Amino acid sequence: MKDTTAALRACALTLAAAAATAGCGKRHVPTEAELFGYRGGDLESETNLNYIVSGPGVTNWVPERVVSVVEDYEFSPEELAAVAAASTVVPSAPLAAFPEGWAKDEEGPWFAYWTHAAKAFGLDGTAGVIGHFDADAGVWRTGESYFSSYWKTREEALAALTKVEEEFSRSLSPKKIYRFDGMFVAEYVRLCAMGVVGQKADGRWSCMIDFHDKCDPGCGQWEPLDEQSDRLARHNHAKAMKAWNEACAAAAERNAALVAKAMSERGLAGFPEAEDAGVADVVRKVRMVFGKCAAAKDAASAEAVASAAWAERTAAVAKALGAEFSGEPEKQAVPGGVWWHAQWKSDLFEVRLDLGIPVLDASAEPREPGAPEPEGGWRIHYVENIQPGAEIPPKPELPAAAPAKVETPAPAAAPAAAAK
Repeated sequence: MKDTTAALRACALTLAAAAATAGCGKRHVPTEAELFGYRGGDLESETNLNYIVSGPGVTNWVPERVVSVVEDYEFSPEELAAVAAASTVVPSAPLAAFPEGWAKDEEGPWFAYWTHAAKAFGLDGTAGVIGHFDADAGVWRTGESYFSSYWKTREEALAALTKVEEEFSRSLSPKKIYRFDGMFVAEYVRLCAMGVVGQKADGRWSCMIDFHDKCDPGCGQWEPLDEQSDRLARHNHAKAMKAWNEACAAAAERNAALVAKAMSERGLAGFPEAEDAGVADVVRKVRMVFGKCAAAKDAASAEAVASAAWAERTAAVAKALGAEFSGEPEKQAVPGGVWWHAQWKSDLFEVRLDLGIPVLDASAEPREPGAPEPEGGWRIHYVENIQPGAEIPPKPELPAAAPAKVETPAPAAAPAAAAK
């Protein structure tokens, strides 16, 4: 009996353990990305890797989410605190004006670097941000911001980098820190903070902490001056084209009103049944009207039938639009009939009339029993002429080269804009 009881107990314990194990297998284990607060498409970044280059021939890999995201997030208090600790501005945030003490350090046709002497992480250095002045909105569009300290040797710069990294670990609450030779990346959900040591063109060594907004590229990154000039030229041309298109739309309405006024004064009713067919030459409104006419019984009568229909239609155009036709139409023989057409104009309209007359003789294709007899057809296509007072300015052309610099307002003291 004792052996039986013990065996039953062992069996029960085994079943309980199996059930517990099965239950654990179904329980969702959050990934690192979920624990950090990422969502949606960014949860796939566990296996999608991105690389960052810290120097010639040195490539370091981090999860894609560390550098860029596809979902939208708000800046966290910890992220804003990290930017403030670097004595710089929130990357990609628009600024009505730069804080007091900031000035342009470098300016191109499109971008400018704004900097100020600063102290951060116990180091003396320079804080800065790249920006572009949006004249239409009256604000500076910014991009990456940074804080840099400068040293005579690489060893000094590396010691400064260690100090900055320790400050991030101790008090700035990143989700994770990735350490590489001569650099580190502090991961936040929206903010990417990257510390790196590098040598400047003047021989000094820099320890820089760079910030970029993973949700908003802002004004972009610095470009060579010729590319900035091209960008400025395209921007100015696009603005000029927008103004020109607006002027053309206004001129089209003004022209239509002038044509309608002249028609009313002359007692011309136009063709009320006409369809709108767009605009020609940017300003001139186009209309079309269609109709049917009789077919010719045989080839011998085709000329007379077409002539009668042509006279009727040209008279209708003269009465409706005041555009008198003179001369002879162009005549073409087409399979199964004839085709006449002509263009003429008055001071108000440019008109085209097309007329097709089928010929019903023995040579034509036999019709099916009960099928209707073919009919002729015509189309009147008329376009408003530009009237005095409705002219449009010349179309802007893209210049071969842009001005060397874009004019921007002088800096004014103002607090840094809040993050979006």
